[in-house]
Amino acid sequence: MRNDHGCRFFVGLLAILLLGTGAPAGAQQSSDDIMDLTKAMIGLQQAGKPAEALPLAERAAALSERNLGPDHQTVALYLDHLAWLHHLVGNQAKAEPLFQRALAIQEQIKGGEHVAAAATCYKLALLYRTMGRDREAEALLKRAMAIRSKTLGAKASGVATVAGALASLYQDQGRYKEAEPLFVQALAIEDNQQGVPHPALKTTLERYAKLLSDTHRSEQAAQVEARAKAVPKQPKPERPAP
Repeated sequence: MRNDHGCRFFVGLLAILLLGTGAPAGAQQSSDDIMDLTKAMIGLQQAGKPAEALPLAERAAALSERNLGPDHQTVALYLDHLAWLHHLVGNQAKAEPLFQRALAIQEQIKGGEHVAAAATCYKLALLYRTMGRDREAEALLKRAMAIRSKTLGAKASGVATVAGALASLYQDQGRYKEAEPLFVQALAIEDNQQGVPHPALKTTLERYAKLLSDTHRSEQAAQVEARAKAVPKQPKPERPAP
């Protein structure tokens, strides 16, 4: 599935980090190779072929580490992306240490209080959810939400994404009183998106309607369900929004 905005952001950020430092000719050529691998990798991912994108991501991560050293922020971006591809193909055991290493690098920059660290926290939390490790997932989602609220603002789209994920975790645990205000917060942001509806709006409405139904508020649940049905379906991105 396509996620063009997120991919443009990813490629643009890497171009700045890799090519904007006045590198010597040999390093410049290596940087060009990394960018070519990155574009091909993302093209395969957008085409719904994460398994084919994996070897390209591995090569790009190895090249970036050889070029820039093991603790560079660009290396963290590639490790994060490689981890996500492993997650997409079901390789949780390989994904976890890659996410953890990416986060360890990101924590060296501003103490981890920046958007890249928040994105890795969010994706590692999703991985832990699939592994049944909800306590660890909850802590990471809270951290991602705090960072995004601080760095992007409380009404940012990325805050809604994390709020919805944390609400869903609480809902699945039967913690409805904690889940409901997070659903309300997410919807307040998602409802105010300009142009194309927020990609999570339909899912958030459906989950919130179920919560209302499970807490015996059938009339409110029906109203929210009707709103959900009115939202057009959108392709699900292969990678969460940055």
